[in-house]
Amino acid sequence: YDSSGTIYVFPKGLDYSSIFFYGGNDLRLLPEDDDALMKKLAASEDYVIMGEREWREVLARWSLSVSPLLRSKGTGPARDNALILVRGVKS
Repeated sequence: YDSSGTIYVFPKGLDYSSIFFYGGNDLRLLPEDDDALMKKLAASEDYVIMGEREWREVLARWSLSVSPLLRSKGTGPARDNALILVRGVKS
């Protein structure tokens, strides 16, 4: 990722402890609120790590055109929710 940007974690439905373990102090936590996530993505070029399932739920309600940049190979404990990395599209 572009190190000049900030990385956020959208924790809705995630155990994000391992993400913080590997990311250290460079990560910030977003509120578990879809509106806060979409406002962040629309108003910045920051990066967000989140679950793919939650991303699809958010996209169904918002018309923001943001595609995942990366997708994890792992799919979580229930094997149904890969992590993705998206970047905001500051308008």
